[in-house]
Amino acid sequence: MNIKVLASKILSLFFPKICFFCNLPGTNLCAPCKKDKFIGFVKKYCHVCNGLLRNPQVYVHQPCRKRTSLDGVFASYVLNPQLKKYISTIKYSFYTSLFSELALDIRAALANRCFVYDLITWVPLHSFRQNWRGFNQAELIAKAISFKALPLLTKTQATKQQAHLTKAVRSKNLAGVFKCNSKLVNSKSILLCDDVYTTGSTLESCAFTLKKAGASKVYAYVLAQDLLKADAAIIEALSKR
Repeated sequence: MNIKVLASKILSLFFPKICFFCNLPGTNLCAPCKKDKFIGFVKKYCHVCNGLLRNPQVYVHQPCRKRTSLDGVFASYVLNPQLKKYISTIKYSFYTSLFSELALDIRAALANRCFVYDLITWVPLHSFRQNWRGFNQAELIAKAISFKALPLLTKTQATKQQAHLTKAVRSKNLAGVFKCNSKLVNSKSILLCDDVYTTGSTLESCAFTLKKAGASKVYAYVLAQDLLKADAAIIEALSKR
């Protein structure tokens, strides 16, 4: 028997899977809870101005391109309180097995993409935080899309956690802290992965670094994107089902 399979069976014996929300046995996230708690994110808006995108092959309005280093942002879900709690448990409770239930959703979100990318990478953690946590959730996401994902970036300075800062301070907190590791990015289109998109400061800083190193395009994929004002009516309607 494969060692990984044996280890999985032993773990399931002592730590059986139960749904994160309803405690249903057999899975970390049951299908009814996923459908009820998580809301799919349909990409229709420019991530810079939140304005409607009418052309399915245009991801950023022409006037907005001067204000961003990202050529498009794509997400599987809206970042609502339930998903935020689920992701936080993965990140801060080291319960990485919760991630496996989302791998198919990650690949599905990019299955019908209208853009092409040459390389996949992820938002890096500083080595201190990476060693303390033992993993990087952004790397797990990138490798769920492709095992060929590469560590094209490093974080050279430890910074304050972005979640605790205002939007105005976030960009300053990340100024100059990322470094591109590879000459492979030159003239390449890059898919940059992270867990969530809120203000976009982290992804913008990484995208800026990649483009400075010669990348032609940088697209972002995140598991969840913060709620856009334009979606408020839809979310309210869904919550009343």
